[in-house]
Amino acid sequence: MDSFHLPCNKLKDEYQKCFSSWFSECYMKGDYDDKKCAKKFDEYQKCLKEGMQIHSLDMEDVLKPYLGTERMKK
Repeated sequence: MDSFHLPCNKLKDEYQKCFSSWFSECYMKGDYDDKKCAKKFDEYQKCLKEGMQIHSLDMEDVLKPYLGTERMKK
């Protein structure tokens, strides 16, 4: 699946590969230190935030609870 912001696709793929590797090779074996992919995640998140600005989306609004709230009923 493509990223929300298409220019982020390469960063998304790199992060997903890193996360999948970390999950199976580290996390599932009891090593919960998730710093291995932190830089890739930060780069991807930065790209997404740039895309959100282009589309006039506010990160704080995106993170607000929606399911089961009054916002959902509107």
